[in-house]
Amino acid sequence: MILDSVGEGIYGVDMEGKTTFINPAAASMLGYEAEELIGKPAHEAMHHTKQDGTPYPKEECPTCTVLKNGAAHGVVDEGFWKKDGTSFPVEYTCTPVRERGARAGTVMVCEDIAERKKAEIELIKSEERYRGTIDSMMEGAQIIGFDWKYLYVNDALVKQGRKTKEELLGHTMMEMYQGIEKTELFSVLNHCMKNRISRQIENEFTFPDGSKGWFDLIIQPAPEGIFILTLDLTERKK
Repeated sequence: MILDSVGEGIYGVDMEGKTTFINPAAASMLGYEAEELIGKPAHEAMHHTKQDGTPYPKEECPTCTVLKNGAAHGVVDEGFWKKDGTSFPVEYTCTPVRERGARAGTVMVCEDIAERKKAEIELIKSEERYRGTIDSMMEGAQIIGFDWKYLYVNDALVKQGRKTKEELLGHTMMEMYQGIEKTELFSVLNHCMKNRISRQIENEFTFPDGSKGWFDLIIQPAPEGIFILTLDLTERKK
């Protein structure tokens, strides 16, 4: 059968909640031989758990709900239990099955996302370390979105820009520094934003109160928009 060769776990459940079919991928995922599950209640075999690890009461189980209501159901990041008692996160969908117009059960397609979750956790840890490093830098650092809103600023940038994080985050450069879109600096930023080309410039910036400051800027494309690293040169220039 074609279903035997696919990588996703697939199994069928009748209206009584018993397993009628399970492909090798699903059986292996759960640590069973297919014969051990055929004819057995699917809910009890897999012990569905919620995202927080607590068990689903049978009346709340997605598969059981599909059998009861006849509406397709998709679930991301829930848990199944293996035969050996260990659990793993899954992404799965339940689709009602009909025969001659009458509901005959459901088919579930599931995927083990343990490796994906592990990678996501490692990415979060990496980003936290990265953010921690940037937060403590003496250079100003900021991330500007494609809509020109401030997405991230570190403490050094707050000091350089004379604005609080609360004032900056979620607001556009144009809102914070009126007329900036008419400056040469903005032209360079816009070029990097549109063409994804890094630039480094020295810029004399005029603040709203009329005072001036000199800054060395390294501007780089970022997934969110642009990343700007700023060194205050004002005292050196003086």
